Amino acid sequence: MILNACEGARATESDPFAGTAQTLVRTGIPAVIAMQFEITDEAAIMFSREFYGALAAGLPVDAAVCEARKAIFTQVNAVEWATPVLYMRSRDGRIFDLQTQAEPPSPGVRDPEKVIDIPDDEEPAPGKPVPGPPKRERPAVAVAAALERLSSDPHGPQRYRLLLDNAGREMTEVHLRAQDPHEALILDLSDESVLLPPGQETTTELVVRARGRTWTSQSHEYPFDVVIEPEGDSPKVVRGLLVRPPTITRVRAALAALAVVIVLTGLGLFLFGSHPAATTGGGGGGGGGGGGATTTLPGRIAYVRGPDIFLAKPSGGVGTNLTARMGGESLQPAWSPDRKWLAFSNSQGGTTRIVEIRVSDGFVRQLPSPVSPANDTAPAWSPKGTRIAFLSGSTDERHLYVTN
Repeated sequence: MILNACEGARATESDPFAGTAQTLVRTGIPAVIAMQFEITDEAAIMFSREFYGALAAGLPVDAAVCEARKAIFTQVNAVEWATPVLYMRSRDGRIFDLQTQAEPPSPGVRDPEKVIDIPDDEEPAPGKPVPGPPKRERPAVAVAAALERLSSDPHGPQRYRLLLDNAGREMTEVHLRAQDPHEALILDLSDESVLLPPGQETTTELVVRARGRTWTSQSHEYPFDVVIEPEGDSPKVVRGLLVRPPTITRVRAALAALAVVIVLTGLGLFLFGSHPAATTGGGGGGGGGGGGATTTLPGRIAYVRGPDIFLAKPSGGVGTNLTARMGGESLQPAWSPDRKWLAFSNSQGGTTRIVEIRVSDGFVRQLPSPVSPANDTAPAWSPKGTRIAFLSGSTDERHLYVTN
């Protein structure tokens, strides 16, 4: 059964079998194909055409779905190939028991495919089956290809993964070449010749760079081709597209962010004298400190949202939650002078401790507390980053401590 409708495979967070497709499979249907997201008409039509064609050619249902998804990826767009999903009860993907049956010939007419030459001196033995027509086999070479973009930064060199699939029955060598019809790109293939075993797939990489840096206020698109030439098979072409967003807009955003950092740094030097060039809000001598504490430095901003501390770029974008796995409430972030560590106060279970987190890998270590129960707040780094000062004690009597 094929549900050619949007979100036919969508379930709920509490019940993974709540979707329409999952329910149909549980009722005994051997295979159900459905869409886990919304799908465009163009992608749905391409999927149906390629899927039924592969199924009619004798491929198992899972292999037919794979062929149809690759067709969406290479001929429609690089996003919707993951929308169709297959739910199956069969172990080998063969859900139909098909047998080729030719129409009986008309009376008096001999079927040319059933004519068998038998030498005059040899008669078929009684009861010996007469050999039939040869079985259809898979082609010796049948190479399919798809291109997947790996890079996330649209301004730098773009990395692509090239998927090569040999659905044939013989080992074949595939020659690759990348070409740019407008001569605006530099294309570097990691391999120009790949050996494909029968019935297996492999990947190689392609790096695409723009030849020159042009500062423009408009987005530019550069198409390119990857030509796949399997030995014993016809060449195939996979088309890619390098998209370069406006560079002037990026420069303006970077300059604006730099201006903000300079202003904040100057304000910090003016307010705090010899302290490092980082501004710290919130804090104070109270128990929990300021919930809106924020520290900035060129290229990164640490800020408090809810019970956690987030890290973001001054140019914008979604912040990264640094303390999601710690629990409790994290406040008063303070950067180390080398910008590798972030110290903050973390409150949970009736105690407040000073915690350091290494931003590069999320490694966490906790400073010892001089009082019990611990009530440590307002961390501050020494100029060389070798010691940390903080407040500790009860609400009525608090003292300043320094530790390595």
